Amino acid sequence: MLNQGIGSWPARRARMTRQRTALVHDEQSWTYGQLAERVNRLANALHDLRVRTGDRVAYLGPNHPAFLETLFATAALGAVFVPLNTQLAAPELAYMLDDSGTSVLVWSPGLADVVTALGDRPTVRERIVVDSRRDESHSYEELLANGKPEPHQGHDHLGWGEYLPSGGREGHLPTPRRAGLRRRRSPGREMG
Repeated sequence: MLNQGIGSWPARRARMTRQRTALVHDEQSWTYGQLAERVNRLANALHDLRVRTGDRVAYLGPNHPAFLETLFATAALGAVFVPLNTQLAAPELAYMLDDSGTSVLVWSPGLADVVTALGDRPTVRERIVVDSRRDESHSYEELLANGKPEPHQGHDHLGWGEYLPSGGREGHLPTPRRAGLRRRRSPGREMG
């Protein structure tokens, strides 16, 4: 089935304006064609790391193109994107990773101390650093270099999910309600 969800947006946009600038970060820029290829490569690399529909992929870092690439690649797989707030302390982040059931953590090298403080989380089976390989983490750019540039095949999930924490343990997050998963549906589409 054709994916018309948010994960396919870079490819759809590249078909319209492949050579136009999509992103600018520091002194580097990417066209829509380049963005679509990077998203495809990341989606295939995540699939090779056993990310499947419904799995959670978290991103911990400041504004960076890898944030958008991870969002789109995760959605292309039908997985759930879990954006983490860099202003939270390690105990709050640990709670969110555990509560959401995050399988893969993508993180910025500027937050190495926080990631170290998180320790081993029970559900996080893979870590990816947006830099060169560190400790047990995969290198983001190496994964992209080794990922296939073709769109991921086999995805038939037309919506996308996001983890929205609405509470936590007393003293850690503002409200006592348990965090949950909300799924957004494409108009007229049933979630699978």
